[in-house]
Amino acid sequence: MSKSSSKFSIMNKDELTDVPITSNETMNIYFNKKTKLVYFQDNHGCEYDLNGFSRGFMGADGEKGDKGNPGPQGEKGIMGSKGDRGYNGKDGSPGLKGEKGEIGPHGPKGDRGIRGLTGETGIKGDIGLKGDRGCKGDKGDRGDCGPKGDKGDKGDRGCKGDRGDRGDQGPRGICSCVKNEESVQSINNQIIQKDNLFVSDGIVVDKNKDSFNFDIPCSSNIITTIKFNNLLKKNKDEFTILNNKITQINLLNKGVYKIKYNVCWFVNIKEIADNIKDDNKKKEIIKEAKKTIKGGIVCFCFDDNQMIHQSTIHSQGSVFINSASHTFVINKKSSDDYNNISIGLHKAYENEQNIDISIHAEGTFMEIEYIT
Repeated sequence: MSKSSSKFSIMNKDELTDVPITSNETMNIYFNKKTKLVYFQDNHGCEYDLNGFSRGFMGADGEKGDKGNPGPQGEKGIMGSKGDRGYNGKDGSPGLKGEKGEIGPHGPKGDRGIRGLTGETGIKGDIGLKGDRGCKGDKGDRGDCGPKGDKGDKGDRGCKGDRGDRGDQGPRGICSCVKNEESVQSINNQIIQKDNLFVSDGIVVDKNKDSFNFDIPCSSNIITTIKFNNLLKKNKDEFTILNNKITQINLLNKGVYKIKYNVCWFVNIKEIADNIKDDNKKKEIIKEAKKTIKGGIVCFCFDDNQMIHQSTIHSQGSVFINSASHTFVINKKSSDDYNNISIGLHKAYENEQNIDISIHAEGTFMEIEYIT
């Protein structure tokens, strides 16, 4: 390859392999594009390396020879280290929406959660003032006729009739008989006449529980007693009646008595509701009135300082007029027993609203029968 001095002009440096870097008169620096080496060249074309030693120069490129046969494959080199992660490519276009799959089976039921803590109890409100007692309602219609009464007692046996005349003597037989006359004694069966006492048309007389000399197991402070306005009795020798504030019946003779009483009671919800203007208050009162009806009343008979235990009954009711009916037997063994028998009752359910129990007078009565 011919070398050009710095005195020659170079028209196209891209076509040269050796490119001059400096432009001096005696020596210049060249760069060989092919070998990528830098060297010195004087005006005579002699080349020197950077240390000043003479070096040959590269001739012109020869013609490209034929492609040789591929050499044998070398051994597999050692795997290189993992390269750095490349940059994220651009987001691809969204694919087509697939078809809706079938609903999968229900998963297993999860465990029950932990129960929350119980909230604190609120402060109890103050007890409201007791309302005034309402006016007494009108007297109800007369009830239906009661069932037919029991069959009356059998009357006493009548007196023995007079003896008839003696008949004529019959013809004489083959033999004669001697007739012994015997005196016939009549036997009179004595039937005991039962004596009854019946009192009716009962009205309410309230008494404080503390005024009784025996314990009454209830939360109410008021005990309702009965006074009967209609007094009927058959025999004054068996019963006496004291009818001042309440009705007290005295059993005079020793023996067994059967006692029956019937108390007709109800709660007048309509009258209670009509006296209240506020709708919310009215609903609350009606709700408490129904609880009072469902709770019912407890009735009992008492004699001065003691309760007659077999006389008690708990009557649960409905919104109609209810009947608390009970029959029991007592035995008067001493003159000190059962001298002042009366009826008492109280509500089984108490509340702050103080719902009143009303008595239907016509259906409230008491009957005592002397057995023996």
